[in-house]
Amino acid sequence: MYVPSKIFFTKGVGRDKEYLASFELALRSAGIEICSLVTVSSIFPGNCKGLQKKKV
Repeated sequence: MYVPSKIFFTKGVGRDKEYLASFELALRSAGIEICSLVTVSSIFPGNCKGLQKKKV
């Protein structure tokens, strides 16, 4: 099991009549469209280091 040691938070909004298009626009708005997404818990370990999201 992988336990994360670093995290960052971001947000984005996407609006389109098609669900997948709006999802893609939200990822782009958040600046994470090139990232692989994985399901995670909303609870993270207390020793996680908070990072600033790097601008690409």
